Amino acid sequence: MIHWLFNTPAGSVVCVLLAVIFGLLLYFLPTLVAIAGHHPHPYWMFSLNIALAWTILGWAVLLAWSLIQHDTVTFDDGESDGYSKY
Repeated sequence: MIHWLFNTPAGSVVCVLLAVIFGLLLYFLPTLVAIAGHHPHPYWMFSLNIALAWTILGWAVLLAWSLIQHDTVTFDDGESDGYSKY
């Protein structure tokens, strides 16, 4: 199988397609992590991924941003029954 993969035209096409798929998955890893982690701004992450990820620094910053936990802020007025005293 290894011989077919590297020494035939069809095998070369398969290698190129696998390399392109792997490269795209790696390039869009920050966006994929943001979507999987329910990031509050996945569209911003995607846009910045396209614009900045070609630089290694931009890709690393986006990956770090996608890994940060984003908690939603909830306000509790101390009422347990759900009714406000106002």
